[in-house]
Amino acid sequence: MVNAVAHRDYAIGGTDIQIKMFDDRLEVDSPGTLSGLVRKENIRFTPFSRNPKIAAFLKDYGYVKEFGEGVDRMCRELEALGLPDPVFDNSTFILKTTVKSKKFADQKAVVNSTKPENASIQPDITSIQPGYASIQSDNTSIQPDSKLIQRLDTLISNSMISAKSRKAAETLMSAVSPTEIIDVKKVMEILSCQTTKARAAQGNGKQWPA
Repeated sequence: MVNAVAHRDYAIGGTDIQIKMFDDRLEVDSPGTLSGLVRKENIRFTPFSRNPKIAAFLKDYGYVKEFGEGVDRMCRELEALGLPDPVFDNSTFILKTTVKSKKFADQKAVVNSTKPENASIQPDITSIQPGYASIQSDNTSIQPDSKLIQRLDTLISNSMISAKSRKAAETLMSAVSPTEIIDVKKVMEILSCQTTKARAAQGNGKQWPA
């Protein structure tokens, strides 16, 4: 937070330094990008003061021990507590510094320790799936018959099909499995249908007059 006060860009108006506290992290948003030769890769050991007078004032009042040690000191103190280094995001005109809490470090350690066990469980779960698939296929062989018969009865009661057509449909259902694909020729064989003259002509590629 002291770093944010010392190094923010005071020429940027309409916003202030923002400190956001979450369960697993602390975020400090400071207006302005990284100044001078400072980059995210060298920020720990590259001192540069955007506001030298403010930095001198903070040092005189004991907020800063030594010039150029702010980020390095922050990293050393976090390491001493077993926490990761701060993360700097400079993708906008705001420099966002994120400091992870011990809760975050503990959660990460728990996740890492449980990964191998979870990985070993997954193959067992996969091996169970084929069994479910076989059960589902058995169930599907039961459902269509009852539903189709109910539908056929409804159509007969509404005079939409004849009893003869219902009987033909029942014959097909008993002779063909739900997953089987059949053509017209197979249907005719099951129902013992005779080929009409017009259908025979279509099969031979002949055109009959209307």
